[in-house]
Amino acid sequence: MATCQSAIAMNRNEIGYLAEGQAADLIVVDIHRPHTTPVYNPEAALVYSSRADDVVHTIVDGQILMENKQIAGINEQEVMTELRKRALALKARSL
Repeated sequence: MATCQSAIAMNRNEIGYLAEGQAADLIVVDIHRPHTTPVYNPEAALVYSSRADDVVHTIVDGQILMENKQIAGINEQEVMTELRKRALALKARSL
């Protein structure tokens, strides 16, 4: 909704709306969180109060990249375990 007027302003009539067959990047944001409460205006809550960790779903060019805060195809626990190991190894090398 916020993008259609921007697309018109940029004279890009082929973008800025959701429709079947259109390439779309979309995020779903949970604005019903303590730091966004009370929500008098959803658009203002999204712009001024929401944070990156409020994103629930992410879709890029029709592909679901994150659903219910879970990144598709990535085991977050495995990534964090590997990160910790590499960080400790880097620290040991730098002493």
